[in-house]
Amino acid sequence: MDNSNTVDIGKILFSRCLEAGHWPDKIQFTKYLYLLDYCHWRFHGRQATAINWKFFHYGPWSQDASIAMNGVQDHFRVGWRDFREDDEREFYGFDRINEKLSIGMEGMIQSILKAFKDRDVSKVIDFCYERTEPMLAAERGDELDFSTVPVNKEMPAFIDKPATMEMPKATEAGASRRAAYQAKAERLKAKARKWREAMESPAYKEAMDVIAKQKTADLPKIEGKSAFMSKEAIEELRGLKDG
Repeated sequence: MDNSNTVDIGKILFSRCLEAGHWPDKIQFTKYLYLLDYCHWRFHGRQATAINWKFFHYGPWSQDASIAMNGVQDHFRVGWRDFREDDEREFYGFDRINEKLSIGMEGMIQSILKAFKDRDVSKVIDFCYERTEPMLAAERGDELDFSTVPVNKEMPAFIDKPATMEMPKATEAGASRRAAYQAKAERLKAKARKWREAMESPAYKEAMDVIAKQKTADLPKIEGKSAFMSKEAIEELRGLKDG
């Protein structure tokens, strides 16, 4: 293993973790190194580090990675967060690594951290164990074969997109009913338009005037005269006027 190059990559990776407010434990950081190699292979057909990964217990591990991580802590000296208990320690300042990797590798690191830094460590373990080809193709204790990884120039989907709910497809009977309702609505609207047009026509207005004059013509002329009418007669006259 080219230890110096791998340690340099590990130091930059650890610095990016701390810059993001994320203090990883050993398991998390080991898996981050593995995923960096995995993503790098998908774009370039080779690992970013010289680590010889193995299927160890429930995830990728290597003595090479342990050696590189010791080199990382020789620089930072903040240790690793203890994943076995609620570790409330905080780090107060660190020597940030200003040196940058390639734009592609820096992007890979940010994608990995965005996907896993705020999630339980089991999520990154599960992804490495269940969703990466070298682990899926190996038996416990085997060296991992990265040639099983497709070189497709794409980042893996670390987090599954939520399933979208499809609208139920219309049945033939339902479509027929909707068509009948729409046709009936159109007939009613057409009928209403005809009624409005008829009521606004001169012939309709003339007919209404004739009816009104006919009703008033039947009333007795009592202008200038005194008349005494019974209650029943008054009600009848009102009925003629309002009718």
